[in-house]
Amino acid sequence: MNSNSPDVRIQRQTVSLQSLQLKHLLCLDKDIISGKLMDDASVVNGEYGKGTDIIYDFQEIEFMIRDKISCLPMIDTDRIHYMNYQFELYEENASLITDVRRNSEQKVLPEKARSELRKSIDTIPNDDMLHYLSSLDQIFTYLRHCEHRSMQNFTIKTFIEQHIRSKMGLGDKLLQDANLSSIELTYVVDIYQLLEEIAFEKILRNHIENDSRGELLLSVSNETYLIDQFIQTTSGNIQIAPCLKNLDSWINMLKRLLLRVSSNINLRFDVPLQQFAARSDCWTVDVTANDIQSFKIEDDILLKHVFIILKGLEEKKRNSQGERESRTTTNQRLSTGNSNSSQQLWFQNQAPCKTQRDIRGTNTTRKLRV
Repeated sequence: MNSNSPDVRIQRQTVSLQSLQLKHLLCLDKDIISGKLMDDASVVNGEYGKGTDIIYDFQEIEFMIRDKISCLPMIDTDRIHYMNYQFELYEENASLITDVRRNSEQKVLPEKARSELRKSIDTIPNDDMLHYLSSLDQIFTYLRHCEHRSMQNFTIKTFIEQHIRSKMGLGDKLLQDANLSSIELTYVVDIYQLLEEIAFEKILRNHIENDSRGELLLSVSNETYLIDQFIQTTSGNIQIAPCLKNLDSWINMLKRLLLRVSSNINLRFDVPLQQFAARSDCWTVDVTANDIQSFKIEDDILLKHVFIILKGLEEKKRNSQGERESRTTTNQRLSTGNSNSSQQLWFQNQAPCKTQRDIRGTNTTRKLRV
């Protein structure tokens, strides 16, 4: 294809800001230029009397650079949506979630309502989901200064309309969503954490798995030992609080934590995981401070191991579900087999009765016609 022709218009690939990878960038340094000069753009001047001078073809370098530039994608600047966790990750007492829970009563959504809301959120486009999280961030900044009495019987929509004057950063998506905006304000933190879990699944998980150089995807030689050690000190610990024995509570907490730490570019990942797992704002409101104090993760399990541990817990959960389904199927087969055996035995006992005739009478000398 002749890239110099003005009649040829190439539709370049467009990449969103969140999807930028190293392969999408123009990376040129002196080593690349020097290598190109020596390999493809230099020739020895062998003409008689000209000596052994080297002739450099700088036009070849120009063609190489133009070819690389023509293959670069365009960055979508019309829709730059980003997730920036604005809460404090180093001091729990400065967290917005902690302040909201302190100033207004917060509850966990009922299981049925949470399941229905999850199905509704799953259908939301990724960009809108990030908008919802950003909008709830702003709602939290207002909630942290509101009194508990004034928050009763408020929905998300009525609170925005009556207490937030400037709605420029909120957008219209959240208010137009009848399922979310009509929920009572006492569930706003739980909704935010549910959005975090779904945003991790739909957006961040693939990004982490595709980023082979990322700090969260570093290969560990003792992955199995690391996961087993984590389980022994958490859900497998007999002294841990009953609400933390469930693997789902740990899986969801790690998803929320991954979303928060991945959006903070200045965070160190070589710190103990216990520092974050011991924060109440990483857990749902039904997990108390006493529950959190019932476990202690070893210091050699670091924040950079979170994604590896999450995948290990998810695999353990799938294996447990598979074993339960297998036992259920086996029990059903055994139950069906016992039922068939009893039916067959009843049939065998009753079948001979059809060919026999019972003759009864007191007069043994009387002839009977059969």
